[in-house]
Amino acid sequence: MNLSKHQKTTIRKIFLGEIYDITSYLKYFNLGTEVRFDKDSIEDSFDKDNLPKKYYYHSLVKRKPSNMLTEAEYLQKLQNGELDPSHYTESTLRLSYNTGIKQETWEGQKFTLNFYEGVYIANSFTDILEFLMIWQFLKSEMLILEVPQDFSPKVLGLFYTKTTLYRDDSMPIETRIRNIDYKDFTYDDQYYLNSNYTLSHEHCLMCKEYLDKRICPSTRLGLFIKKRFKTYEEETQKKALFVAWLAIFVSIALTFLPHLHKEENPNLDAITQDIEDIENSIDSSDLYEDITKKLDSIIEKLNEIDSKLSSNRLQDTTTPLSESN
Repeated sequence: MNLSKHQKTTIRKIFLGEIYDITSYLKYFNLGTEVRFDKDSIEDSFDKDNLPKKYYYHSLVKRKPSNMLTEAEYLQKLQNGELDPSHYTESTLRLSYNTGIKQETWEGQKFTLNFYEGVYIANSFTDILEFLMIWQFLKSEMLILEVPQDFSPKVLGLFYTKTTLYRDDSMPIETRIRNIDYKDFTYDDQYYLNSNYTLSHEHCLMCKEYLDKRICPSTRLGLFIKKRFKTYEEETQKKALFVAWLAIFVSIALTFLPHLHKEENPNLDAITQDIEDIENSIDSSDLYEDITKKLDSIIEKLNEIDSKLSSNRLQDTTTPLSESN
């Protein structure tokens, strides 16, 4: 697997224990945002809102918009003698936090996420998938262990996505009154927010098997990093291919080297020694830097020999012509 620089850094941090689950990965690379609603600002907006805060309803009728009286309407009817105050109940409108404090259900359990206290959210679901690809790769190569950890509702927070809320401050009071929850006389905080966040259950399901687990690095992971992020299979294939090409090169070199005159080519002894060193390195080393340097040295010396031979052939060709003249 060809790993990017970012992926290699991630694997190193996994080995060091600095990255061990989705949350730690996002926080280490600053791939998330702490979203916090301003509760004081919302409550201040509610207090300053000209929406009526007191309502009256007849004790014997169902509470619904058509049966509700605002404080101004109630006082007017009371002054006109149109109602008996003993039959009416007063309720004061309160602000609810249904949008800012969310109740979520996951795997049969209910969790609360409070955006007024702050919820850490991934900037992009693609970033989570990128990490899980690395996780799965290391797992498939048996370089890490998965261990269970307690599920935290904060993990669900990672999968929220931002949505825009439409606010129409010019909406008539009569229309806005219909948005009151008459069961408990509350007005939702969403009417004072410009944006909302919605949990993506689809993304949660896609990552389900990772949400209550953490990574435990093995000693093999350190060896994998030391071997320049090459798996055992990749190392074996690379070595086999390298040895095959080297065998071809050595065979060709040994074919014509005996036909050259050592006294005319002092590089022959050095080339022969380089070839012997390479043959010994094949079985004794997993590293290729030394072998590559030897090959470069051989090629350079062979080029010098070829140049000298070409010069000799040119002299052999031109000498008879000069003698005939």
